[in-house]
Amino acid sequence: MHFKQIGLYMFHKEKTQAKVDVLYANRLDVRKRADTIDWVSTISYNFSLLEKTLNLAVECFDFYLERNAEQVDPDEYPFLGLAALFMASKYEEIYPPNAQVRSLSL
Repeated sequence: MHFKQIGLYMFHKEKTQAKVDVLYANRLDVRKRADTIDWVSTISYNFSLLEKTLNLAVECFDFYLERNAEQVDPDEYPFLGLAALFMASKYEEIYPPNAQVRSLSL
């Protein structure tokens, strides 16, 4: 692949991604979104996931919010972010993390 083709591809990809203006226009809680992305990046780091996985998770998160902003309560952003991270890890990682639920005994 030539540098010109790479540049054109990256320019096209940047134009198709969700823009911050779109997020503001949909009346999203931008601060809650930023906190969620920060939290998801911490989880990604703790699971030693690839950077590509985190980027794909953020793209999925923004894509869903862009289309369903009215239906998602800002308190549910962490659940959506975690779901996006696990979906992205299934796609990008060789050994994705196991989403096993453990019961707590007191």
